[in-house]
This record gives sequence, C-alpha cells and structure tokens, in this order.
Amino acid sequence: MAAEVQVQRIFLRFVKPETALISCGVDNSYGHPHNETLQRLKEAGTKVYRTDDRGEIMVRVWEDSYAIEVFGEQKE
Repeated sequence: MAAEVQVQRIFLRFVKPETALISCGVDNSYGHPHNETLQRLKEAGTKVYRTDDRGEIMVRVWEDSYAIEVFGEQKE
C-alpha cells in the first residue's frame, strides 16, 4: 500500500494538475471521493470541483485556456 501511495504522489507531481473534476452523487454507496484522494489532490495544489457538493459543472475549453462554470451553491 505504501508503494502505491508513493507512485500516486509521484504521478501527481509529474502531471501537476491544476484542476480536478469529480463526478459523484451525494452519499453514494462507494464513498467517493475518498478522503485520501482529496488529500493527495490538495497536497498537489489542485483545485477540486465535485458534483456532490457543487451540482452541475460545465467546462468550456478554448485553444489555450478553459473556464469552469458551476450551477449550484457549494455546500459546507
């Protein structure tokens, strides 16, 4: 397990994601997203958008940029 976690951290350092979109339902039976995943993304400095607490998320992509629009209020 420790080796798997280290590989995941190396991967995140390599790709340097600035944004992550996680599609999951509120109180889903799988427990997604897992706290470990959210922690690793936070450590990588990644901005996370989740449908379970933000509602619908739209991404507009242009040649050299993108914009994210959220249709719903963030739940605390």
